[in-house]
Amino acid sequence: MTFHLIDLLLFPAIGQGFVMAFLLWRLPSVHQQVNRSLAFFLTLASCLIIGRLAFFRTGSPTDVPLAMLADTAIFLFGPLLYQYFRRLSQNPKYILKWYHGLPAFFHLLLIVFFNSLGYSMFIQMNNTDTIWYWYGTMEGLGLVLNLGYWIASVISVRAAYRNKSLLVFNSLRSQRWLWLMLSLLGLGLATWLVSFIAGWGFKYWMNFVSYHVIWLCLAGFTYLMGISMLFQPQLYHSLQYAIAQRMAPKRERLNESQRDQLASQLNQLMTEKELFRQGDLTQKALAENLGTSVHNLSWMLNQHYQKTFSEYINHLRLQAFLSKVAAGEHHQKTLLALALDAGFSSKSTFNRVFKEQYQCSPSEYIAQLAA
Repeated sequence: MTFHLIDLLLFPAIGQGFVMAFLLWRLPSVHQQVNRSLAFFLTLASCLIIGRLAFFRTGSPTDVPLAMLADTAIFLFGPLLYQYFRRLSQNPKYILKWYHGLPAFFHLLLIVFFNSLGYSMFIQMNNTDTIWYWYGTMEGLGLVLNLGYWIASVISVRAAYRNKSLLVFNSLRSQRWLWLMLSLLGLGLATWLVSFIAGWGFKYWMNFVSYHVIWLCLAGFTYLMGISMLFQPQLYHSLQYAIAQRMAPKRERLNESQRDQLASQLNQLMTEKELFRQGDLTQKALAENLGTSVHNLSWMLNQHYQKTFSEYINHLRLQAFLSKVAAGEHHQKTLLALALDAGFSSKSTFNRVFKEQYQCSPSEYIAQLAA
């Protein structure tokens, strides 16, 4: 068995992929179905790297069936990628139809057939390239299907981006991470297809170079997910919320009627007193005004509005600002004055929140309204 320096990057990625998949699967979350799709996807990415390493590092014909079994992930990779992004962008409960699993099923049948031949027949077919003909055909089909699923995923995310219906990745900064992840996966799949054509069709040396790029893209995706969880926690606020709930002591939760009643009281309070205009408003102060605990208020906001406290308050402040713009007050006052009156504490905070919500600056937004 050979060992390469690139393996120092691949083996930790495999371990990290399995660990993150376990956490995403086990922890309760507001978007549990989305997280579980991502858990499946990370597991398959790790299995795919294992299969490729087993195939290219051992070089033994007896390891081919094992590598082919791990490569079943090729045929599930695209469908689960598509399911994750569909759940993320349109329907959190989206489930793939049964026929999406047919390519993986036929691949497994091919493995069963080869293993039923016996060792001597298997070696003979391996030496005459018969196995590689069938194996190459299946791999090529899997690659074409994966690219199709990737394109469908990009279309789904772009549609949700335009409609502002993305779950979790709903700010401008977080969407950059999302497009970076999609780009890495697209680069890996495109390079894989090029290497497949070069290696199987023309016996070109780029086959082996390109496979390294594929593995690095998959490993990079796994590392990027881990980095985003550390440095972009707002992307996984539902996951963080679940962790906090698990670590916090057990408390009585509001039932559905109490939750709706608290939401109604909050709406009335914000309409009558407009507390969101207070730049120093805290979650504790708002909870005291409502006569409830910070825990109940936070839980209600997450369940009823799918927002954190800061997201909810900033949403109201943006609406107040836009109401003043619609009334033409921006002709008499500066945009900063209107933003401060709406409750924003500084120009930088206002610009950042506005751009995350509307993907443009306040002045650009107003110019679009006037056009």
